Amino acid sequence: MPSSLLKRGSIFIPSGPGIDPGRMHLYIVFTNACDSGKQVIVPLCSIINDLHDKTCPVAKGEHPFVKRPSYVLYRKSRIELEADLLCGIDDGVLKKREDINAQTFLRVRNGLCKSLQTPRKVKLYLDCDAANTPSKLG
Repeated sequence: MPSSLLKRGSIFIPSGPGIDPGRMHLYIVFTNACDSGKQVIVPLCSIINDLHDKTCPVAKGEHPFVKRPSYVLYRKSRIELEADLLCGIDDGVLKKREDINAQTFLRVRNGLCKSLQTPRKVKLYLDCDAANTPSKLG
């Protein structure tokens, strides 16, 4: 079992419908685990129309998996236990992928508190301040 998932890492998480259960979404590990073992993860999605969150676009090639113009789907950001993520990787349900580059990660980080679609509980967990920056990340 991997010992930890560090911020800037990425994982595939199953997200497909019943007719396509093998479909996976790429999630960026947004934080290192806190003292209570929790981490924030945020998904990337392909741009299919003009109705997406425009806070943080991700260009083709910014991550080896990104083959089409994509965006960060802040609306689906969530807080997970690192132990559950590691167990999922160990069981083969989740798949660890390459780290996202530092420049792209910084853009994702800067957008999380700014996006109007980021869930309130995630913003509270990250202690987003009045300047729309996550205080817990420094």
